[in-house]
Amino acid sequence: METCVLKSRRVGEKHYLPDGWFGRRNDIEDPELPVEDLQFLDKFARLFRLQRKKGETGLSIVVPWCDPELDQEKLVEAAARGYFYPILGDKLDVVIDAPDL
Repeated sequence: METCVLKSRRVGEKHYLPDGWFGRRNDIEDPELPVEDLQFLDKFARLFRLQRKKGETGLSIVVPWCDPELDQEKLVEAAARGYFYPILGDKLDVVIDAPDL
């Protein structure tokens, strides 16, 4: 299960909260749980062209739709601001692959 926090946004008349969740639910009141279906995960990785291989640790974030204001330069700036110390301390590698921006 993963989560991310974006800006609150509006698409047409619908308002979206900033939290984004990816996982599976057993019940409407239960929190999201990790997806364990290997077939689904393999298909997801192929569909979004994730480069991390099985067994490699890390976090891949897929954003299937971006605000038109967002560009690759802003993504790099946000990563540098948010993870400045781990990057400088060689504790974190950040790879931004935004071919469609």
